[in-house]
Amino acid sequence: MICDLCYREWMTSTYFGIRNMPRTETHAGWLALEKSFPGDSPLNATAEYALPKKLIRAIDKLRLLSKDEIKFENGFRSQGRTGFWHGGSFACEIMDTDDRLREECQSSDLDRRQHDVDRKIQELLEDEYQRVGEDRVEIRMHVKNKNQTAEFTLRLRQGYVGWLVTCPQFRREAAVLEKYWSDNIRPPSQLPILIDLANGSALEALWGREKLTTKSPRRSPRSEIARTVAAKADKFLQRWGLERLCTWDLPIPAAPALTTFNQLGAASLSTGMSLFVPWYLLRHRNLTIYNLADINCFGMPLDHLDDWFEGSGKKWGADRYAKLLELYVYRDLSLMRRYPSRLSGKTEVLDQAFSAYWSGTTAVPERALRGVESVRKLRLYMDRRLRECATAVKTTLAKVAKAKKNGEP
Repeated sequence: MICDLCYREWMTSTYFGIRNMPRTETHAGWLALEKSFPGDSPLNATAEYALPKKLIRAIDKLRLLSKDEIKFENGFRSQGRTGFWHGGSFACEIMDTDDRLREECQSSDLDRRQHDVDRKIQELLEDEYQRVGEDRVEIRMHVKNKNQTAEFTLRLRQGYVGWLVTCPQFRREAAVLEKYWSDNIRPPSQLPILIDLANGSALEALWGREKLTTKSPRRSPRSEIARTVAAKADKFLQRWGLERLCTWDLPIPAAPALTTFNQLGAASLSTGMSLFVPWYLLRHRNLTIYNLADINCFGMPLDHLDDWFEGSGKKWGADRYAKLLELYVYRDLSLMRRYPSRLSGKTEVLDQAFSAYWSGTTAVPERALRGVESVRKLRLYMDRRLRECATAVKTTLAKVAKAKKNGEP
């Protein structure tokens, strides 16, 4: 019975993972967006990110963009996905949660079907629990606890990404991998994704769609280089606890498998720890996840995550890093890239827009302005970390270029 329940939940989460994979074909929506963009320069053909509707409303209220630009941003958002990567649309549960999509009524047909499947599965689970003697009130409490845990772990994932994108060591390693990957892997729209190591590397997932022929790239000398790069990608993803990259600026951490089977299989042994806990061990609550982590992590180098584990003081928890992630994606990667001239010198007004967005009101003065100072501090902290990242990346890529010039591996 319990196995059946777990299997159903596992099928749901697997489907969720599939629907959030990038679409690599050129999307008709991208061609339409390119034509309708009112900015001075063309859209970034590599990566563009859609803004949430609440943020668009706050920006409109403050008259930061023209009517045509606001119309464009609303049209972009109406695509119902996170953004475009090499002309193909992609959805990312880290940036666009199910709750946000439902709130904005921008779910795609696939998303809506998924919500229907989730609801029906939940009804089946409640029926099964009642059939084995569970009380309806207890069932609802169980569902509530499960949802709260899911929200908590999602916020931790969001915060972790916010920390990662401003971590010099991570950005340095990501830049080196991007250089090797873009030089050797085709098409460039493909990105590293971690799969069960028993089934091969990230590159095998891409080549698995091809038929083996005498002209197959598997048999070419270049494919051996690509295999080496893919192995580096696997190692990189496992080292930083990632399941894939949505873009080179947006890493996606491995989702915890707290109530389902672990979909990463053997790969998860380096990404995290997988445990089997017999029910009889639950007699004593003194055995915590940290006790188990101390045992499992002994001898495993995790120094590169020390700053995340310890935090930068009590004020820099997962919630603030989650906001930092939104500030980075929506401000630096979206607004400042699309409208550099219009937004030049309007830093403080942008701070007001994000304050209004996070405070849950678009009626900008009073309530939103109270949070402007908090946004300013967050922006300054992010900018400082990003400058450190840029310096680290520049230095590292210069060393890579010099080594390549000298014929070094």
